[in-house]
Amino acid sequence: MERLRRMLLEDWPAQDRVLWQQACQKPEDLFDEAGAAHELRPMTRRNYARAYGVWLAYLGDNGTLDPNVLPAARVTPERLDGWVAAMRALDRKNNTIRQYIIDLYSMLRLIAPKAAMGFLLKPRGRPLSTWLPVEEKAAPPIDITDVLKRVYALHRRGLEARTVFAKRGALRDAALLVLLAMRAPRVSNLAAMQLGQHLRGNAASLFDVSFTGDEMKAHRSLGWPLDAGCAAAVHDYLEIGRGLFPGANDTDALWLGHHGERLDEVGIAALVRRHTLAWFGIAYGPHKFRKWLRDSAARRSPEAAFDAAEVSGHSVAVSLKHYAEASEVGAALRHGEHVRALRQQTALLAKRVYARGKGG
Repeated sequence: MERLRRMLLEDWPAQDRVLWQQACQKPEDLFDEAGAAHELRPMTRRNYARAYGVWLAYLGDNGTLDPNVLPAARVTPERLDGWVAAMRALDRKNNTIRQYIIDLYSMLRLIAPKAAMGFLLKPRGRPLSTWLPVEEKAAPPIDITDVLKRVYALHRRGLEARTVFAKRGALRDAALLVLLAMRAPRVSNLAAMQLGQHLRGNAASLFDVSFTGDEMKAHRSLGWPLDAGCAAAVHDYLEIGRGLFPGANDTDALWLGHHGERLDEVGIAALVRRHTLAWFGIAYGPHKFRKWLRDSAARRSPEAAFDAAEVSGHSVAVSLKHYAEASEVGAALRHGEHVRALRQQTALLAKRVYARGKGG
């Protein structure tokens, strides 16, 4: 699939670049109008800037990018229709197109807060989702044990790899993915993990993982010991793989990139999508592991859904929601088993009756 062309920040029109930099800077006073994007998560800011860069590249390619025109004034229904058509021509689906428009809207709210941009989300007065409905992907249910088998196979490949690049990459990916499969922490927490702070050795020669309430979305501290299988992958990454990355001794960041940088949320998401695409034919993001963990528990017993919610750091309300969903799944499975048993009994009865009638 051809990539959408994106204009990098340094190539943006000067006024757009300044407005974005002002939005991202820390406000100096209580009522300072600057810094509207300062409190946003880094990944959110990157998504907004990426969508805006794609928008600017489209305008530039069509000769409609006037650097002297204010950002909001460039956004017209005609140009938006052309942008949508251009993305469709590159085989982008409704879900992707809708997200780009939402991110463009969010970006404009930050750099042009006084502009009326509501029409972006409600073309002709109707919700964007009406014009670009969600396209559900048909995907088979995936059990977390199947994911773990593939992760452990990746770990073995890392141990057997002959090149430094392959070895460090496979061992890192296996350690990261095994944490996702076993406990499904949020990608923001994964990216923030540091040696000695979030990952510590314990008396059992294994590891403990912990996050404080301030670091968690639900504001509840979360911690757990790693079991032997999970700990083995983490141990080999720390002892063998991590030191092979450039600059490993100069940082406490747990996950490192091939150029020695800290692996951020975007990098982790790309890593996860690459492996899941190879494994299942569909590129899934890190958040999907939370659903797999929950659904796998639900298929075993409704009560296990509480455990799945707890280890993922969900709130009580979400835990109850998962329990209700698990109960529905359990009821469906029990009903299916009951129907199967009835069909089997009916088939046996019909066979006996038929045989008796034929013999008489």
